[in-house]
Order: sequence, then C-alpha cells, then structure tokens
Amino acid sequence: MNLFLDSSAIIELFKNNQKTVKIIEGAEKIYTSTICAYEVLLGEEYMNNRRKSSLIEKVQNFFETATTLSLTYKNTVKASAIAGKLLAKGKKIDDFDISIAAQGLENNAVVLTKDIKHFEILREETGLAIEKIS
Repeated sequence: MNLFLDSSAIIELFKNNQKTVKIIEGAEKIYTSTICAYEVLLGEEYMNNRRKSSLIEKVQNFFETATTLSLTYKNTVKASAIAGKLLAKGKKIDDFDISIAAQGLENNAVVLTKDIKHFEILREETGLAIEKIS
C-alpha cells in the first residue's frame, strides 16, 4: 500500500502514536507533501518562538529524508477540479486539504489522517482512500 501522510499523521508519528507507527511500518511507499512540511514546521516554529518544547530539528530532519512531494501543475489542475465540484455543491474545504487529496489521488496512495471531517467529504466526492487514526 502506498501511504500519504497528512500533517496530522506526522504529528501523531512524533507523538509516538502506536496505531500511526504500525500503519506506517506496513506501508510499501510513504509520501508526504511540502504543504504538510509547511503546516508541521509552522507549528514547531510557533512553539520554538514561544520558548516552549519544540521538535524543530527532528521535524526538519524528517522532511529532508522523507519522500516529500512538491505541488505540481498536474496536482493543481486536479485540486481545482475537486474544489470547483465541491463549491458548486455548497461545500467549502481548506485548500491545503484539497491539494493533499489531489496529491494522494495522483500517487494512488491512502491518505493517513486524523482530520476526518474534511477528508471524509473528499473521499465521498473523489473516491480518495483514507485511513483514520485516533
């Protein structure tokens, strides 16, 4: 199984959530996105600037060694089609989540996420495979 780690899954990985660790260990290929890198690094930079416990170096190291995909033109075409379809139905979902879904679809990957609300709608609308973590 190809697995695409959403930001929430990466955070759970760093919290050593055993369900998350087990799912990741069973994957054939693991992807994430520069979008997720931004979201996770933003949280760590915020913690660092507040002089609270921060994993900034570990997180940076993770993204430097992970298969971190940049958003491509093909991904943006897919994401805009998804967003347009949702908007026509009166549904508004965060653009980052739509872009992550497009990358997951383009890479035939299951999106591992704790953010169920948005990704369940994306699954219903696009057939995106998701794996929930708690």
